[in-house]
Amino acid sequence: MKKFGYFLALQATLIMLSLHAIAQIAQPPTDAIAYSSKPANTIFLTNMTADQVKAYYVKNFEYQPEKVTPVADKTSKGYKFYYKHQGSLGWQKYWIKITTINTNDCIAYYESFNPDMLAAPFIPLKAQIGKYNHTNNDFKKVYKQYQHLACRLYRQVPDSSGNLVDEMTVLMSRYLDNLNHESSLMVSGGKGVVTSIEKKDGSDTWDYWLEYLRELDKTGYVTLIEYSLAPGK
Repeated sequence: MKKFGYFLALQATLIMLSLHAIAQIAQPPTDAIAYSSKPANTIFLTNMTADQVKAYYVKNFEYQPEKVTPVADKTSKGYKFYYKHQGSLGWQKYWIKITTINTNDCIAYYESFNPDMLAAPFIPLKAQIGKYNHTNNDFKKVYKQYQHLACRLYRQVPDSSGNLVDEMTVLMSRYLDNLNHESSLMVSGGKGVVTSIEKKDGSDTWDYWLEYLRELDKTGYVTLIEYSLAPGK
């Protein structure tokens, strides 16, 4: 009987140690948001820099990575943390990758390889050039102020049909809907690229689309946190 009791106590201890090891997967910063609402999300967004997120992981968790390496591509840079811990499936390895977008590099990259990406947030506003004394120079000033919007990270949120799409698209759709079906959309080449948006009565919507850009500017994120294993709670 004593042996059986010892066995149960040992088993309970091993279970607790296993659960403790699983819990050691470092949680993302408190201000980071999940990229999508799908279960077992492994991607998070934040406006902390990669250096700030790195400091967060180093300072706030006793369980430290085995290795930290710098990572970079043409538009972003950061770090990759490599961990190993003993969980319910034995020794498991996982990693956390943290990258922050360099806005200038991102803009330069899109200018060279995908200028339509930079232009996407400005299509409705550009349609107002030549109307109500809005000039191309007026547009260029706004474009320069907000061209970074195409280089932001946007979470996936449900649209009006319940499908997950990026928050930029949802916001654009909401502004279109708020025109109360008074807008006419001209689509180029059957590719779904809007080239002209205006009210049927021809009234000025310049300030309306400026407000869209201002709201979008509060929506995006600069840093991506990726986990190879979902951190859980």
